[in-house]
Amino acid sequence: MAQAPILIIGNGISGISAAREIRKRSDQRIIVISDETPYMISRPALMYVYMGHMKAEHIEPYERSFWDKNNITLIHDRVLSLDTAMRQVTLSKGDPLTYDRLVLATGSKSRRLGLDHEDVEGVVSLYHWHDLQKIERLSHAFGTPAAQHKITSAVITGGGLIGVELAEMLHTRGIQVTMIVRDSHFWGSVVDAHEGRLIQKQLDNHHIRTIYSSSVSRIIAQQGKLDGVVLNTGEELSCQMLGVTIGVEPNTALAAASGIECQRGVLVDSYLQTSAQHVYAIGDCAQLRAASEGRKTIEAVWYAGKMMGETVALTLTGNAAAYHPGIWFNSAKFFHLEYQTYGNVWPQSGSDQVHLHWSNNTQTKGIKLAYHPNTMAFLGINAWGLRIRQDKAFEAIRQGIHIQQLLDQLELFNFDAEFTPSAYGQMAESLRNQIPTSTPA
Repeated sequence: MAQAPILIIGNGISGISAAREIRKRSDQRIIVISDETPYMISRPALMYVYMGHMKAEHIEPYERSFWDKNNITLIHDRVLSLDTAMRQVTLSKGDPLTYDRLVLATGSKSRRLGLDHEDVEGVVSLYHWHDLQKIERLSHAFGTPAAQHKITSAVITGGGLIGVELAEMLHTRGIQVTMIVRDSHFWGSVVDAHEGRLIQKQLDNHHIRTIYSSSVSRIIAQQGKLDGVVLNTGEELSCQMLGVTIGVEPNTALAAASGIECQRGVLVDSYLQTSAQHVYAIGDCAQLRAASEGRKTIEAVWYAGKMMGETVALTLTGNAAAYHPGIWFNSAKFFHLEYQTYGNVWPQSGSDQVHLHWSNNTQTKGIKLAYHPNTMAFLGINAWGLRIRQDKAFEAIRQGIHIQQLLDQLELFNFDAEFTPSAYGQMAESLRNQIPTSTPA
């Protein structure tokens, strides 16, 4: 009797990384199931399809012939239920499937406001391919001269990466955007006010209105269509689109319904195994029972999902490997402002971390360095409009080099040919002057 396949639910970066890595090490059958798209897409590129920079087929990282060549079966269907005792999943359209081992890579879902009328036409999120289709359909339906109710204004609630992506998308269609942000500055849960001003400069340059320390408290709808919103301050804003971009949460519905232990996410040990035998969870849906130092138990970022997929593949092919995420890093873009971060850089300084800031006169470039106030060890860096060498940043963080030593060699971090070493020298001097003279040697 043929061995049952390794079954992967979810064809995002986590699930497909697992499938590819398993195939490199094993001839066992692999089946990947997804109800979002038949083939993997690059989710961060969704905005570029909307803006016309790319076509839909351009955001598929692999040629469609790749899957047959590598004997990876793709099924475009929805998993209705999971029986961990029988090792079987039930599909919406196809026959039930039995598995040898199962990998849950079910990703995230957009958080909701929990308000009345949140399901009316005009309220959107931005995470899945289905979300992009909805936004495009609404824009196309209302965005033509002949349309009776042309979209002229949109409100976006949420001051983070998804919100600014949606703002940029709508801006390219000539739609006036107002962003409602709960914090006192943009992305307040991640960056401080100094850095918030750099993001604000981009929003101002693109005529994005921002309202801070506010939230949407009521959705106004007429005949099943969005008509506007009311803020917690009482201000009423007319709009034809409301973007709800207040974050994402792990998609745990399938796991929880099957009796697998979940909290915010699907709980996994260091080997990414769930509470059910032969079942693993990776990527956005997974929650580590114990996080590494300086890391979170849930990290919904592309590279963490990729690493989890590659790690679980080792275990599933007979080389058990614990998941070690290493030093935190991430990147993003706020209109024309690129952002990179390496290491643990908290939004605010405290007893275990202090910060140095520099920005240029036009607020188009900036840097933030974090170091320990007692040991003076370098902890991390945020770079704005500057490209930093990852290898140099990681090396300095691992070594915990003295902040003064770091400033002496700051120009070695430069990965931007247009930003000269002499400019780094001036930056380093400005940062050095911020270090208290009474700090330990």
